[in-house]
Amino acid sequence: MGISPKDLKDITPYEFNLLREGYYKQREFDSNERWRLARFQAHTTYAMIAGALGNTPDEIMDWFPLPTDEAAKEQRAKLKSERLIDLDYKREMEAKMNAIK
Repeated sequence: MGISPKDLKDITPYEFNLLREGYYKQREFDSNERWRLARFQAHTTYAMIAGALGNTPDEIMDWFPLPTDEAAKEQRAKLKSERLIDLDYKREMEAKMNAIK
């Protein structure tokens, strides 16, 4: 975890537990990143070969799903719904822009 003996002596058990939890979360994040990178590299090779053969490659998340994909899909869906423009607002802004011309 990278704690010096002096620092270990000066921290409370609660602080040590926070450091330990952060260390293991960082390790999990790093592991997930390595899996995503490996999947991307493998999918790029697969897609190039499939394209050369005249086939349509599968989507990367369907081709090699990872446990973290479900959370990413939920986050993307949430962002898309937050970015939708209210149609009344859009009409109002278009009317204002057309009035300027």
